[in-house]
Amino acid sequence: MKSHIIPKFAAEWIKRTSATGFMRQMEQPNLRRQDFPTFRLLCASCEGIFARWEKQFAEEIFIPYQEKRPKNMPYGDWLLRFAISLAWRTTVISAEDFRQESPELAPYVDRALRSWKTFLLGEDQRWGTYAHHLFFLDDIAPSSTMPVPEKTHWYL
Repeated sequence: MKSHIIPKFAAEWIKRTSATGFMRQMEQPNLRRQDFPTFRLLCASCEGIFARWEKQFAEEIFIPYQEKRPKNMPYGDWLLRFAISLAWRTTVISAEDFRQESPELAPYVDRALRSWKTFLLGEDQRWGTYAHHLFFLDDIAPSSTMPVPEKTHWYL
C-alpha cells in the first residue's frame, strides 16, 4: 500500500491551521500540495497496525497538545511503538541514499531496521540499543537577552 511517512492526521492539521489551507514543499514552493508524500512501504495488515498507534497518538497527545488542553498525557507501549514506527519509516525511505553516502555505517542502519521491524511486528519485545524521544515545543517569546529569529515558529 501507499503509506504516509508522516501520519495523515499531521497533514490534515497543517492544512486546517495554515493561512491558505494548503501545503507547499521547498523544492517547488509555488506548487500547492494536498497531502504529504506516500511510498509503497506496508501491506494492508501492517498499515492497520501502524494506524492504531497513529490514532491513539493523535487523540491522546497531538490534538490535546495543539488545543492547549491540560498536559496530562498517557504513556503506554503504544507510544513507543508509534515513535519507532516513525523512525522505521523515515529510515526505510532514506536507507539507500544513506548506504551510498556512508557505506561504513550501513550495517548499523540495517541492524536498526531489523530490530525495529521485529519489535513493531510483535516478534520481539526489544527495540535495540536506540533511544526515542518526544519533545514538545511551545511558543518561544523573544527576551532582552536572546532575540528569536523571525519565522522561528514556522520552522519548528
